[in-house]
Amino acid sequence: MPLSRPLGIIGSSGGSALAAAVDCLSNAGLEQPWYVVTDRDCGMAAWAEAKAAAVTRIDYPDSRMFSEAAFSFFQRKGVQEILLFYTRRIDRPLIDRMKVYNIHPSLLPAFPGMGAVRKALRAGVDRIGATLHRVDAGLDTGDIVLQTAATVGSDCSLECAERISYVQKTWLTLRWHEMMTIGVDSPALAPLSPATYEAFSRFVERLGCEAISGLDG
Repeated sequence: MPLSRPLGIIGSSGGSALAAAVDCLSNAGLEQPWYVVTDRDCGMAAWAEAKAAAVTRIDYPDSRMFSEAAFSFFQRKGVQEILLFYTRRIDRPLIDRMKVYNIHPSLLPAFPGMGAVRKALRAGVDRIGATLHRVDAGLDTGDIVLQTAATVGSDCSLECAERISYVQKTWLTLRWHEMMTIGVDSPALAPLSPATYEAFSRFVERLGCEAISGLDG
């Protein structure tokens, strides 16, 4: 049965991590209502339409005007929690009147901004990570909620690192969903249900990424 608590997404990407997470939820017997905002034709919009999720397009003249329009949309739909898969800045009233989160593909505060995975590899790191954090007025500076990391060798290719990052972003999306469903701000209070964890494990196995370690339990 559908969950009664709708969740919001703002996206401008292909949406692969969100799509994978939603498939895991569906395979675990959970059907979540989503409201999706985009500012362009993108994979996220196509995914939402294919899944019959409510999707609306809002132009982006500037961060304040976009955020005001998105806030009004989500408010009308009864959405209070939003996850970003978005490449542009957002502003008030979204960030001060709703709970807005982002998943960034690095272990913040290292490598904020675009191209984080590539930056991490160029810096010679031995761990590839991702961060779930609250969104504030800065660039990837909001309070960190949860991080996950995997050890990589010096010969790790960008393709391999991007695949690891994809798995990590899917994991953090599921953890965020569990927190929002239960209504808590701490991931320690919202471990994945056994059914969702099993669905995620099957997803990782299908990718051939069983060797990825460092995902929190």
